[in-house]
Amino acid sequence: MTFGMEPALEPLARLTLVLRVQAIAKMGEYFGKRVGLSERDIAIITKGIERKLVSRVEVLLYDSIGTCKGLVFFDVNWRKHEVIIRTDNTAQSVNVDLSRPIEDQIDKALAQFIDYISAQIRLRRVTRRYVIFSWRGGADDGALNALRTEYGLVSVSPETQEDLRRLHAARGIATVGQNLGESSVGMSFPSMY
Repeated sequence: MTFGMEPALEPLARLTLVLRVQAIAKMGEYFGKRVGLSERDIAIITKGIERKLVSRVEVLLYDSIGTCKGLVFFDVNWRKHEVIIRTDNTAQSVNVDLSRPIEDQIDKALAQFIDYISAQIRLRRVTRRYVIFSWRGGADDGALNALRTEYGLVSVSPETQEDLRRLHAARGIATVGQNLGESSVGMSFPSMY
């Protein structure tokens, strides 16, 4: 299925692109499971990546009294087919290499980093996760609307976007697109749990 993002490609180039996208989707699934997201949110991540819609998944971590205990990001650089997983102060990146199995690409350093994030979630007594999806600039509107409808995603209000901008600025975090060379067409969220 084509979502209007890529120019006409030769069959081998198209297969390579599909394999890279599948590898990124697999990394998104691994990330979602390790930070404790719901199966629904993981499905949104994987389908959003498979359809080349997602530029960032941002997970805000809260304790039982509503204090934000941290942020975790899963960014996709579509030009480089690179995944950047980071907290508000540390990052790891992975370039998709089709010559190696995906399990090998989620290498020891990345696995240790995600394990560190999981441990911090437990130590900080995180009980709720607020997931925000940022969409890739130039994303196919039909595919994006279909995903939003399928999962009941709603747009983040301008007030929430401003709150996020302030939170990012206070923690020295780049907004979507600043480090990826891409823009976002908006943010949506499915749930807070």
